[in-house]
Amino acid sequence: MKKTIAFFLITSLISSCKKDYSCECTFKTFTTVHSISNQTKKNATKSCEEINSTWQDSDGSCKLLK
Repeated sequence: MKKTIAFFLITSLISSCKKDYSCECTFKTFTTVHSISNQTKKNATKSCEEINSTWQDSDGSCKLLK
């Protein structure tokens, strides 16, 4: 019984770390949102920064949303 409870708690903690995020990018008056699904905040931030580097070439910018 203790093993079952421990397994449930561990899997709950691991799965709760990943969420869906959005990376909002803006160029002048144009805005688009890129979905980043089932990622940790650290990985979602990295993905949004990669998208941002592409948008910065065109004087745009991106930011991570929850």
